[in-house]
Amino acid sequence: MRAWVKTFRDGLNRNAKFFRSEDDPRLPGFRALVSLELANHCNRVASLPPPAEPDAASVELRIVSPEPEALPDRPYPLLGSYEDPRTFAGRDAEIESLTRALH
Repeated sequence: MRAWVKTFRDGLNRNAKFFRSEDDPRLPGFRALVSLELANHCNRVASLPPPAEPDAASVELRIVSPEPEALPDRPYPLLGSYEDPRTFAGRDAEIESLTRALH
């Protein structure tokens, strides 16, 4: 996968094409070139060997500990205030500063 990403990124450094309108006479040729490049890319991807399966001996499982308390039903309600300390934490200094500014 990393090789594919590198190859993809290396191919991004190409010149841009600009067209004034849909009636530009160069547009059909550009579309044909894009279609050809996409077909070439699909052929290259299809010819790649499938990724190797990980060796079972090298896979480590993590033990997930249960949470002490369940989170609220809607920890991030749309346009609502974040009042639950488990979902809005780490801003104590800012909250205190804002509270003092309001009083």
